[in-house]
Amino acid sequence: SGKMNTRLIETAEQYQPHIILVGHADLISGTTYSALRDKVRGVRLAQFNVGPTFRPETMATFAQRTAWVDKSFITTADSEAIAAIQPPASNVHFFPNPVDSSVETGRVFEKDRESLELDLLFLGTGIGTRNEQLDALDSRLPENVRRRFSGGIHGSPRISGCAFLRALETAAQNLNTPIDDRRPEAFLYSSDRIALLLGQGTLVHTSAAAHLETLYEDGLVIFSSREEL
Repeated sequence: SGKMNTRLIETAEQYQPHIILVGHADLISGTTYSALRDKVRGVRLAQFNVGPTFRPETMATFAQRTAWVDKSFITTADSEAIAAIQPPASNVHFFPNPVDSSVETGRVFEKDRESLELDLLFLGTGIGTRNEQLDALDSRLPENVRRRFSGGIHGSPRISGCAFLRALETAAQNLNTPIDDRRPEAFLYSSDRIALLLGQGTLVHTSAAAHLETLYEDGLVIFSSREEL
């Protein structure tokens, strides 16, 4: 950590950037931010977090950095959730989960059902109430709905990297279920799952609580309960 902070300062001094943007940079110290301003005159410092406001440790380190940077960005626009960040900061702004066409290259919407392996897919862990949500859905779905729930659910093997992205392209529809559907989600919040799924061109079923339909124009089916899903 110490060596990384030193090299960061040295690199910034060498390149003299106009802007330094850091993400989830828990290992960068406050003194390093001060040193960056000293070594690079006029530099603008910013941070981003792709993370939920309901995780205290994540928000504590995010809040700490708001005092050291000029602008802070987070993937929720919920005013109450942002106001709860301590210490309070006036430089926090919303930004959506980022995508890039060089990474999210899938175009599932161009494929017909016969060319796809699955009608419905969920890849992810069973943390919170996810196992319960998917069990309830599985028990209600007709037998002819080709489905797969894996990638951590009920102890199934995890999938990561390009294999994860390729797997998403095997299904017409994917699930963006909340970690805990007993707790309302913050306005416009989703994990980066929403970007991965829409970026690969699949239809996405997502919780109504976050009102993501106000952000994304197409590709979403909204549900407000397990029964509605």
